[in-house]
Amino acid sequence: MKLHYAIILSGSLALVGLTASTLAQKPKGPSIGKVKGGSPSGPSIGKSAVEGTGTKAEQGRVIDIPRVKVVQVAPNKGYLALFTRPHARVVITPLSGENEPGKPLSPGIADTEGLVVFPGLAPGNYKLEITCQDYEPLDDTVNIEKGKQTARLAPLASKFATLRIGLAGQADKDVLVKLNNEPFEKTKIEAGQLVFERVPVGKQTFTFSKAGYQDWTQEFEIRPGNNFFSAAMKEAVVAVTIQTQPHAEVYIDSDAKREASETGELQLNLLPGTRNVRVTLPGYEPAGKVLNLTLEPRALTVPIALTPIAEDSAFDEPFNPQVKTWTPFPLPAGWQLQTARPRGMRLTGELPAFVFNTSLPNRRFNIYKDFDMLMNVRLTNGRGVAWIVRAQDEKNYYLFELDNEKKELLFCIYQNGQRRQIKVASTVIGLDDKQRSYRIILEVRGNQFTHKIVIDDPNDPKPLGIVFEDSTFAYGGVGLRAFTNAEVFIDQFSILKPQNSAQRTAR
Repeated sequence: MKLHYAIILSGSLALVGLTASTLAQKPKGPSIGKVKGGSPSGPSIGKSAVEGTGTKAEQGRVIDIPRVKVVQVAPNKGYLALFTRPHARVVITPLSGENEPGKPLSPGIADTEGLVVFPGLAPGNYKLEITCQDYEPLDDTVNIEKGKQTARLAPLASKFATLRIGLAGQADKDVLVKLNNEPFEKTKIEAGQLVFERVPVGKQTFTFSKAGYQDWTQEFEIRPGNNFFSAAMKEAVVAVTIQTQPHAEVYIDSDAKREASETGELQLNLLPGTRNVRVTLPGYEPAGKVLNLTLEPRALTVPIALTPIAEDSAFDEPFNPQVKTWTPFPLPAGWQLQTARPRGMRLTGELPAFVFNTSLPNRRFNIYKDFDMLMNVRLTNGRGVAWIVRAQDEKNYYLFELDNEKKELLFCIYQNGQRRQIKVASTVIGLDDKQRSYRIILEVRGNQFTHKIVIDDPNDPKPLGIVFEDSTFAYGGVGLRAFTNAEVFIDQFSILKPQNSAQRTAR
């Protein structure tokens, strides 16, 4: 770092007041005048904006500069008056003609006003080394002329500075501060500002924490002197993740609606307190929850399941040539429509299809809760038949399998594509006539599944197996699939509302 210096002549020697920007300029121009009766020397640094004021702006502060008495200098000697930080240690070392250092002279210590003098110096060049606690060291050279008084200004750059943070009225004793992730000094409050008096100069990262507010982390460029920054800490929030149906509309209190993502998630940052959450989606019953949010925990996942509006109309499949009331469409391999009489659907393989003729939006297939299912089936190779109820999708549903060879009715559940057998019951009855159609009836009520079969008298259906119970799925789609290695012919398939179930045997 180069020395910054200047002189003024006004009957006695005084040091010029310089602004911080002026001190940073390169030296230019000759010395400023001469002193009567003496010859202070040395070029000035830049221009003086406040000549004759007796003050200087150093590192952001204006410091009074004492006047230096004019002294008589012997014709063959020189004199150095140096103004720097109080109590700074100054070492001067004579330099040879080739700028080789000699033996350092006895060091000088600046007085309480920052002045240190070196009288009786031999003319020539000297190396200056100035050190002071909490300040960066300063090295430079000075030329001492014989018979003259030389004055120099040597401001030191502080290693520390003062930082003031304005927090828009949020400054308080309970603000916790970290400097570069380490706890910092106790918070001091002045005029509503946080004040830190020994902050290292340079880029520093501060983190401010306060109960009820989000942590605020900021990197500051700290310069010597006073530094001021202002900001407002944001109130602490709870990170809430709503999990619901894809593209559902979510309302928080009276706020504008927001939409769930393709996966059904919505990320929200909510202030602590009571929040009313309402979720809607066409084709589904609205749902909601009351959230009592606190800052512990700061992250919360809230599932809000939407219940599909159940179908209110009957379904009847006549299996005509234009059948388009199933999904997927075109129908899976193994589904063959027989348009010649007797009309119907011939099923092989285990690929399912689901009833789908709803007018409700956001549906992959019809959704039913309580209902009666009727189907006329002919076991063309005598093995059996299977049907699906309460399907959530292609991997989650209940499956009933009628194994005619073992005379068993199996109740299974598929979850994420994995099959698990819940129960098996004996049917007693055998459906051995491969040319005959049998009417199978399924009554679904809540978590109970009751099967019956019509053998001879349409008005006297017989129990088929037992009443099965399970509460995993409360609603869902209805579909068909063939039994393993079976071939089935279905010429009638209907779904009725429970109040119309009296029609089930008359159809």
